Amino acid sequence: MEGSVRLIDLRKVHKKYKLGNVSYGFTLNTSRYYIGDVALASLFGAMLEAGYDDVVCNGFSDHLGHSVGGSSSHVNGTNGDFRYLRNDGTVGPLHLAEAEGKPHLLDEERQAVFIEALYRFGWKSMLSYRYVIDGKEKLLKRTRHFRNHHHHLHLQGYAPLVEDIHD
Repeated sequence: MEGSVRLIDLRKVHKKYKLGNVSYGFTLNTSRYYIGDVALASLFGAMLEAGYDDVVCNGFSDHLGHSVGGSSSHVNGTNGDFRYLRNDGTVGPLHLAEAEGKPHLLDEERQAVFIEALYRFGWKSMLSYRYVIDGKEKLLKRTRHFRNHHHHLHLQGYAPLVEDIHD
């Protein structure tokens, strides 16, 4: 139907999946539980490709496809937020801006793999935050620096390669 969006409640999706050597695991940390149906397929693809069990979703949209929580870009379940992947095996928050002079907990290698998978599955624009490791300023590949994104990766610019097949 024109002008409508199909949303799926992430609380009803299995939080862990494993079949052979293919798996994912994710945790919800949000009140924006709703994701578009095609976006969910893309998210599954990216999570299964990366194979990480510590992905934390900070949300997409509310049940009406609206943006909530102070952001205006989380509409229709396609733009979403995720915590940065940590190298200490936990799923706690990670603030890139506060890392200077401390042991750096960002797992740059795994984060790059996850971002690349998200890109391949349709998110062509992502926002993150410049950070410093050993005095060197860095920015995650395929992302743009944006204020207030020191604690999460923002997915936007959703343009998946989907082909509608009609009889």
